[in-house]
Amino acid sequence: MLTKYAELLKKEFSQQRAFNHVVEISQHHRIQSSPGHRAAAQYCADTLRKAGLQTETLSYRGDGKTRYWQYLMPEEWAVSKGTLEIIDPLNEVIADFEDTPISLIQRSIATPYEGVEAELIILDKGDSEENYPDLDFTGKLVLTSGKYDLVQEWAVKRGALGIITDRIVELPPVRHRYDMGDALTYTSFWWSGDEPRCFGFVLSPKTGDRLRRLAAKGQTIRLKATIEASFYSGEIEVVNGFIPGTSDQEVVIVAHLCHPQPSANDNASGCGVAIETARTLQSLINKGLLPQPTRGIRFLLLPEMTGTFAFLANNAELIPNMIAALNLDMVGQNQSLCQGPLIAELPPHACGHFAGDLIVEALNAVTAEVSNLAGTASYALFKHTVAPFSGGSDHYILSDPSVGVGCPMLIQWPDKFYHTSLDTIDKVDPEMLKRVGIISGLYAYFCATAGVNEALWLAEVMAFSFKDWVNDYLKQQYAQAILQIKDQDYQKLAVQKYNITKHLNYLLNIKKTQFGSLIKLSPDIAKKIADCNQEISNYVREQLDQADTMFEDLCEINGCQKDILTMQPTEPDQWLIKAKNILPRRLSRGPLSLRGRINQLSPETRAEYKRLTKLHSSDFGKMTYLLYWMDGKRNLAEIIELIEHEIGNINYEIAVFIVNILKELQLIAL
Repeated sequence: MLTKYAELLKKEFSQQRAFNHVVEISQHHRIQSSPGHRAAAQYCADTLRKAGLQTETLSYRGDGKTRYWQYLMPEEWAVSKGTLEIIDPLNEVIADFEDTPISLIQRSIATPYEGVEAELIILDKGDSEENYPDLDFTGKLVLTSGKYDLVQEWAVKRGALGIITDRIVELPPVRHRYDMGDALTYTSFWWSGDEPRCFGFVLSPKTGDRLRRLAAKGQTIRLKATIEASFYSGEIEVVNGFIPGTSDQEVVIVAHLCHPQPSANDNASGCGVAIETARTLQSLINKGLLPQPTRGIRFLLLPEMTGTFAFLANNAELIPNMIAALNLDMVGQNQSLCQGPLIAELPPHACGHFAGDLIVEALNAVTAEVSNLAGTASYALFKHTVAPFSGGSDHYILSDPSVGVGCPMLIQWPDKFYHTSLDTIDKVDPEMLKRVGIISGLYAYFCATAGVNEALWLAEVMAFSFKDWVNDYLKQQYAQAILQIKDQDYQKLAVQKYNITKHLNYLLNIKKTQFGSLIKLSPDIAKKIADCNQEISNYVREQLDQADTMFEDLCEINGCQKDILTMQPTEPDQWLIKAKNILPRRLSRGPLSLRGRINQLSPETRAEYKRLTKLHSSDFGKMTYLLYWMDGKRNLAEIIELIEHEIGNINYEIAVFIVNILKELQLIAL
């Protein structure tokens, strides 16, 4: 179904044009709400307009006060100079914004015009304030290789003038500190209120270690910092390019434009692909090679998160007509250098949308690049995979059930040079840009033109892939059951059998919801949707019957009593019991962030938050999953169970604590 468009897109899409766009965008220092981002947005708008799209640049408040839905818009920041010099015991410039913009911690405050001189303190006992009870930070600069934002919170309150970081976030096995010695990490302050502000610089690991060696010799290190920067009430820009359809419905392609210069793969590549995909589709329509679509195709190039929140909050009337979306994030990797595969990340289960199955088919359409000698098989020359939802980019906003626009993401991850000064244009592969452009074009045009026949085809694909997944899942479970029997771990065997039934029924319900979303493509396939739901229900029931027989046979073969399979799981712990009595309901649309809100909590809650985040930092990252299911109809225990089916274990205590925080902040009701 998709391949009929693939050849047209391949012929028209220019990988050189896409690459040129990436080159041009990467020349701009594109911090959210800044003159550099505005200049990049102007380039993108001009290019889309020249390609024949209806184009406008929308502006929204960037003042550090306005919230769109519940997301704070950053205050505009402009910077022209930022240098850090060693003045004793050496005389040397070790950071220069004009040479390498990432060398300044973004959103740093200005120094006095003549600069400031200060002694350097090196944190050699970790980032916790408790490790430095008697150290005087007044008027000093602080060097850390740890979490600079945590250090900034307490060090500035104790009189520090600024923070210096040489941190490299490791991504084993792709990236380690020792092989990124010359890299500078993209670092930013995210001011959110009346907290004391400061400035900061970023050093490479080599430079940071050189300062440590000087200090180890007992030498006092004095530095001079000079920064010319200003904050003011400004704007953020959203570039809005549109190919009209014959109806009010539309599909959305989104890519974030922000990040410091050069930030080529992240995310000039996504914007470059979006622009060339837009030109390709518009050109094919103008030439009559593709019919005008039924639904419009909207291209949004914007600052990550902030732009999506701003656009949706100010154009809420468009949301019901958005049938699907696609997020392009870091899609230009030269895989031999950056090492990450191309990933099609699915929407979250809570979204219940056909978009995940469609993006997989679009990806498959470009993987038949070469054939074997006999011509009996074809395959890709690049690494690729499909992954479940993890969030972290604009698709997590669109796919939020309170928004309801199913949005997969195309991304290459991990990336060895991600968020560093080494994310340069030489890491971008024009051929990869073209692959992603074809995938994006196929996805967008299918959504924009799909009628009864296309919806029927996709329903068949969804049913087939679901059955295939169930088969693979039960094969894995059978292998695991054999190990449980060999280990005579009958309790685990009984729990496993119990969980198989619950998990397949959960996935069945999710898939039924996804089938229901096909109505967006054509209201005339309601009968087909009902038939598919019945078909997969029957299939799951048959497979569960076979699983029962499989487990019973395993017991018989190994001389076990079948009644061990009726052993019940252990009773839930105290936190899960508490969760049964909590019925949370969201009070606003879109995901929530705790950034800038922790200081609004009571002192007791803040102290507990600090303690728990140290012990369970990763569990707080699951807050989005909790929010997705908060509809005032499910209690927290039911929500936790849904999340465990999607991503595995979740800490019950942290889940209860997060809900209590959100209630205290009046972001949800109980």
